[in-house]
Formats: sequence, structure tokens, C-alpha cells
Amino acid sequence: MGFCIEGDQFAWEWRGLLDALAVALPEKLKTELVDALPGGAEKWWKNWAIHEAFAESVKWRAHSAFTARTLELLNDLRYGNPEPHELLLQVVVSADHPWNAELLHRNLEKQNLPDHDAFWTVWVNSQSADTDSSVGGID
Repeated sequence: MGFCIEGDQFAWEWRGLLDALAVALPEKLKTELVDALPGGAEKWWKNWAIHEAFAESVKWRAHSAFTARTLELLNDLRYGNPEPHELLLQVVVSADHPWNAELLHRNLEKQNLPDHDAFWTVWVNSQSADTDSSVGGID
């Protein structure tokens, strides 16, 4: 992978390779891309390209390629597009997805109402009516 790394950043022209590896490594080797990179997650997890590749992989990888580590990375997702709440909304509608609505419901149900509102309700209410938002456009 060294050929596509410039200093501590990924060369933009290799972005497609990053996206492909973010899907293939969990499917074939049961390891997340960020953990397979030289220096591991400690060095690379704050890199926006890694966050975006991870988020895209969540939408495309085989359902068998989701592990506790995958969920840990989702919970620590800070950069990139989509952000964690939006990403969850994009996959929860698939009944057979490992992170379907049942996962979201279980997590929200465990929270007391103030925490639930701080975590979920505030975010949902802050979403715009833009058509590119999973929440937007609801009247």
C-alpha cells in the first residue's frame, strides 16, 4: 500500500483502491482496512479518507463481514460523509442488514429519555428538508 501513501495521507488518485480494500479485507480476511494499514488504527483512523472508505464499505460489504470491530469503528466515526447517524439511516431500512432497524431500536431503547433525545431526536430534528438527506423532505 506504500505506493498510494504520500506522507501521512492517501494519494487521491488511489481512492478507488481504498474503497475496494475497505470492502474486500473484511469480507476475505475479517479485518478492517484501518487495522491492516502500516501503523494501524492509531495512525490512520483520524484520516478522513479512511472514514469515508469505511462508511462506503458498510453499504456494500457482505453481511457476514460485520464484526464487533466494525460496530466499534461506526461508534467512533467522526469524519467523512455520511456521518454516523446518516449512515445508519441508509442501512437500517434493509431487513437483512446486520445494522437494521432492530439494532437501532435496541440501542435507543436502552437509553433513558434525556439521553435518547440528546443522541437521536436532536439529530433527526436538525436535519434539513434537503432531498439528499435520509430524513429530509418528510412533511
